[in-house]
Amino acid sequence: MLGSFGIEVRQAMNQLVLITTTSAAQPVAAGIDYEDWPEVVGTIAGDDTVLIVCPDERQARTLKYASKDILAELNGVLRSERQIRRFWLRRNDGSITGMTARTG
Repeated sequence: MLGSFGIEVRQAMNQLVLITTTSAAQPVAAGIDYEDWPEVVGTIAGDDTVLIVCPDERQARTLKYASKDILAELNGVLRSERQIRRFWLRRNDGSITGMTARTG
């Protein structure tokens, strides 16, 4: 997934900063949180940046070096979320709620 969504991983003590493509940070962070890895205390996502908080510096370093393999697993999750979103948007005439606005 780093090839598709991630650009760079930087370590700052017990934290990792994952730079992603635009609008990819929140689904990436959700996927990381969903996995419930012991190396991850939690994540905070912006638009194109994910802050990953680890219990200690050693675990952050381990996760940094393993991030290409670990984050690649999330590619399937992100692909599934996009497919579901497209399905609902097509099925519901393009509105997020599935209801079209009525005027007049």
